[in-house]
Amino acid sequence: MNKKILLTSSAVALALSGAAFAGGSDNMAPAAPAAPAAASGQFYVSAQGGYTMATGKTENDAKAKTAFKDNNKNGFNGAVAFGYHVPNMPVRLQLKGLYSSFKGKAATNDKLTIMGGTVDAIYDFNMGDFSPYIGVGAGYGQFKLSGGTPATVYAGKESGLIYNVLAGVSYKINSNLSATLGYQLLGNSIKVEGTPTTKTTDFSSVLFHSFNVGLRYSFA
Repeated sequence: MNKKILLTSSAVALALSGAAFAGGSDNMAPAAPAAPAAASGQFYVSAQGGYTMATGKTENDAKAKTAFKDNNKNGFNGAVAFGYHVPNMPVRLQLKGLYSSFKGKAATNDKLTIMGGTVDAIYDFNMGDFSPYIGVGAGYGQFKLSGGTPATVYAGKESGLIYNVLAGVSYKINSNLSATLGYQLLGNSIKVEGTPTTKTTDFSSVLFHSFNVGLRYSFA
């Protein structure tokens, strides 16, 4: 008798379970959400410009050192870049072309022009619309001296290693366009041999500080 009761109870329980299962998706546990798709990389272009000053001393063939600011006025800078947002990382890689120009003071009236290109790696601290960033880069640049009075003029140009440290903040205007406010510290290893050849200027101890504003457009 007890065995019959036990078998009957088991059959009823199985029947009820089957009915609940057949009742449709409303009676089933919700499925686990699908994993989000991996974010894709994104290319961008940027342009910026602003004010540049320099610290440090130049050195001539006679080993005499002169503060850069004693012979040169502060100048201006400009740069354009083509870059790539690395997928799933707050990192950007970019190729940048840069330009800076400084006029000499009345004593010499020489002009220094800096042109070059760097490869930069930049880390973005994503904080919503505002994103601070830091970065480093290195590349190849050309320093060109020109102008000056007949008594002191010497012209020449030399190329060599340049390197930079970057910092700033960007503000997202919309999904594609951001405004930027930044700082760049530019160093170098360049000596410019002028005319006559005994007049060589070593710029490797001079650091160039650029403060700029710009725009960055990311392609969706």
